[in-house]
Amino acid sequence: MKAFFDHAQDGLVDANSLTGKPAPGPVGPSGFSRRLAVFSVVCAVAAGVAVQAAPIDFTFTGVGAGIWNGNAFASAPFRVEISADTVNLDLSTFGLTTPGYFGLSGSISITGVDSGTFSNPVYVFNNQGTKTPGFGTIANNDLIDLFNVSGFDLYDMLSSIGPVTKNSPDVFFAQFSNVATSQGPLSFTSVSEATFQAVLQVPETNSGVVAGALLGAAAVGLGWRRR
Repeated sequence: MKAFFDHAQDGLVDANSLTGKPAPGPVGPSGFSRRLAVFSVVCAVAAGVAVQAAPIDFTFTGVGAGIWNGNAFASAPFRVEISADTVNLDLSTFGLTTPGYFGLSGSISITGVDSGTFSNPVYVFNNQGTKTPGFGTIANNDLIDLFNVSGFDLYDMLSSIGPVTKNSPDVFFAQFSNVATSQGPLSFTSVSEATFQAVLQVPETNSGVVAGALLGAAAVGLGWRRR
């Protein structure tokens, strides 16, 4: 009997209807409905926090030789910086096993030579099948790739990783020729080593918004209980 009246109190069974007596008034939301509604609000808040976009920064560094706007350089350290946002991860352009980001801006600096930005949109990717992270531009295709990097068969481009370094011949740069930059055309004639790193900038949770939403959910539950 106790189980029966527990369910009757929750509104799942109307005990009065079985006795023929009129109900005392409007039947409010059941205990189960209240719990379900509050649980839904909490889940919505948690999901809202989870899907927040997060900036992620990719860098390619190394040592190379080449020509930038007519100025030759040799054995010079270089650094490429590309920033993206995890909400824009692309799994269709290169396929599900090659996550990447497209339509980005990027900069490059070469010690003792110059610094500038790429003139054409930049992309960055990781080919999980060949364990190859790399970047390129729409006009030139891949510019620098690192072949067969251990562990990159599972890297999804959504988290921090590295730095990882590869040496020639596991560094691809053959298409880095006459690449348009803000400081003129840039070409690499050799790249002896290259390093890749990704750093995820974890967003701060808006504790005020979350706390307010949870308090609202609690108020809804208490309001229904008073009925």
